[in-house]
Amino acid sequence: MDEVFTISLPSGISFTAQRAENLLSAAQRANWLVRYGCRNGNCEACEAQLLSGCVLQRAQTIDASTTQQKILLCQCVAQSNLGIALNGNPLHGSAELARRSYAQLKKIDRIENYCALEFHLPAGRLPALHLGQYAAIETNTGNIRGYFDILDGRTLRLIVSNNTVSYLTPGNFLMLRYPLGYCYCVDKTRPILIVASTDQWTRASRLTLRYSNATLIQYSALATFAKQRFSSVFACTDNPLDAEIWYRQLLVHKIAFTEFCSDEIIRYRWRVVQTNGALNRNVIQDNLDEADASKLAAVLQRDTGYQSWIEPMIDIR
Repeated sequence: MDEVFTISLPSGISFTAQRAENLLSAAQRANWLVRYGCRNGNCEACEAQLLSGCVLQRAQTIDASTTQQKILLCQCVAQSNLGIALNGNPLHGSAELARRSYAQLKKIDRIENYCALEFHLPAGRLPALHLGQYAAIETNTGNIRGYFDILDGRTLRLIVSNNTVSYLTPGNFLMLRYPLGYCYCVDKTRPILIVASTDQWTRASRLTLRYSNATLIQYSALATFAKQRFSSVFACTDNPLDAEIWYRQLLVHKIAFTEFCSDEIIRYRWRVVQTNGALNRNVIQDNLDEADASKLAAVLQRDTGYQSWIEPMIDIR
């Protein structure tokens, strides 16, 4: 099993990163909505400050004990426990760190096979909410998942299933956790694929409203999109194991994509690149998982002595 390091932020909050995992992927896996762009180190959008510890960036070791260093999250892998500072005060999308508000339920509308709940949010700065994200409504019998529909001033409209609202009464105050869910697309100008389980179909339908060029399917239809190209693939499922299986099937069917996103998993296709004695750039293998690509690059570097690295396969035009 890969060694796991703790990545600590100045606030005291931390997340983990495997030795073979770049820090951008680790931060996103922990639901940090950090700035990023090209993922190959050119745009420098994911720049951060290394406060403590040691990283490997493009085959160069950077040690914060010498001096505070600027690093590129997409190009760094941890070599020890780290302290870093992220730029731009990024938002967090996890249930543990989401905003928790005491809101009044004003209205319940029953519409066919679902209900729309209208809440009045309390005073204070409103967070950015996006279609495809959701809120956890805390009740005495457990949490209800409500999908964002409309935020108009301080009126928040959430979509829930019919069988979850029988004991809710307008006028009551309930605790909400929001925003939850990862629904950010790297390039919304190109085709997007949304794969949904049956119980997540309502949420997936909200994502199609956010991205007009999205195609919504069930997992069983993946094979019909073999060798097609998409900017992003969203997996709408409550089961992380489903998302892992769907990701592997995308590779099996040679479906090209820049990023694969679910609430638990963010994955990219990666290639292994090596220079030879004449400094020519050679692609050794592509369409790999990041961990597999990192291991292959390390073996090539060790066995041949030539510089080997991995890079995301973002050239899917």
